Amino acid sequence: MKKLVFLLLFFLVSCSFSGFQSKDPVEEFLNGEGPSGQIIVNPAPVQQANNLDEIKLSRSVCGDNVCNFDETKYSCPNDCWLGPKSEQVEDCVIPELQGRQAWIVDKDVVLCHGTHNFPFGIEITESAILDCNGAVLKSPSNKYLSVLANNVIVKNCLFEKLMIDIGGNYNNRGYIKLSGVQLINNNFNVGYEVIPGYEVALHTIGSLVKNNNFFNKSGVSLRSAEKTLIVNNNLDYAELLSSKNNEVKNNRVDSFIVMDDSEKNIISLNKIKNSNFSGSITLMNSYDNFINSNELGDYSDKSSSIDCNNVLDRMGIPLLPIGLLGGGKNIISNNLLKGDSSSCGIFIDQSKGNKISENTIEYFDQGILLSGLPKAGNENNEISNNLIKNNKAGVFIKDQSRNNKFSNNSFVENERQVNYNTTLPNFFKGNFFDNFKGTGPFFVYNITPKYETGWVPLIIQDETPRQDSN
Repeated sequence: MKKLVFLLLFFLVSCSFSGFQSKDPVEEFLNGEGPSGQIIVNPAPVQQANNLDEIKLSRSVCGDNVCNFDETKYSCPNDCWLGPKSEQVEDCVIPELQGRQAWIVDKDVVLCHGTHNFPFGIEITESAILDCNGAVLKSPSNKYLSVLANNVIVKNCLFEKLMIDIGGNYNNRGYIKLSGVQLINNNFNVGYEVIPGYEVALHTIGSLVKNNNFFNKSGVSLRSAEKTLIVNNNLDYAELLSSKNNEVKNNRVDSFIVMDDSEKNIISLNKIKNSNFSGSITLMNSYDNFINSNELGDYSDKSSSIDCNNVLDRMGIPLLPIGLLGGGKNIISNNLLKGDSSSCGIFIDQSKGNKISENTIEYFDQGILLSGLPKAGNENNEISNNLIKNNKAGVFIKDQSRNNKFSNNSFVENERQVNYNTTLPNFFKGNFFDNFKGTGPFFVYNITPKYETGWVPLIIQDETPRQDSN
């Protein structure tokens, strides 16, 4: 018996060292291992699963690049310290400028405290760490700090009238996409003379933007970027243009996050409040993205005094927390959306095959609006297990919206539960309506469209609704 126990223990220990269990590729990347075992800079996913339901989020531990709710800048400074850090350094550097030349960084540098002027900008030409140590970097002519090499770290800087160029976006030198670039604990666009439209644009792969403050309407733009993580920043906006497999996580955003022609990105745990957009995530012609556990909008007025359709007609781009404009196959789940008197909830236009589930949507003019043009309508979207509450209209279906499925949603205290304004079929099953009193089929809501005459629109009906809400 003792021999059997010994063999069993030996077998278990041997398995733990020999990799008896195969590693999950997403988990490998979250641990900082690339597909060939190399260490990489950021924990964004190397690749997304074909089925986005299988995506896993990072674990809640100190050192995972996320400032979790139970961590502070003291208990976990690497994750939670926001903005520049400084300390007394004996061998700090005061930059020496040579003629009408950019200051060249080709080795690790720690700057001395104070303000440093760079009238012809800065160029980082080799893999190096530029630690500003809390110093201010200025350029009276709005020149650039240009990152021209892989594996560069820029940290603890205050950028005043000095732009950022990573990967040749602005210097027209045709540099290839850079890898391993990190921007950590910086303040951007500081001072009294701010730069309108200031942004940090990244043409990168496997890079990191972490624990930075972006002041005065400044933000981050990923341009054809891959596997880049934007985490724990305060910023006005983030945009992803023709980018894939990136992650925007745990940021405080004043205005919006927008994707255009982008795929397989993760947008999670961000807070977007108190903005002219009422908090906005917009996907334009983008596919297979995962929008999860974000908090959007800032409910301040229960009176929904605006007509969402008028906003869309007048503004062109809607003021709303989540917009799906074209594209499809995105997952929108577990988000908290709270509106005000000038916003709409989730707007779906000419987008197909999306899954929208387990969201809370309340205090909007229209909680969910489906609107599609002829030959490019909304089709085959699945809207399930959402709490749709206290809206002027819970759901509004119009135009060329067809074959969308609404199941197991809870419609509570909406002035109108469902406004059905199309002749095309959509399907309701197993939803809860708080004004349902009977035992048979429930007629959700129906009006005759104002722009059509001579026919009677379809009257859709739910199967017998649930008797209790979730």
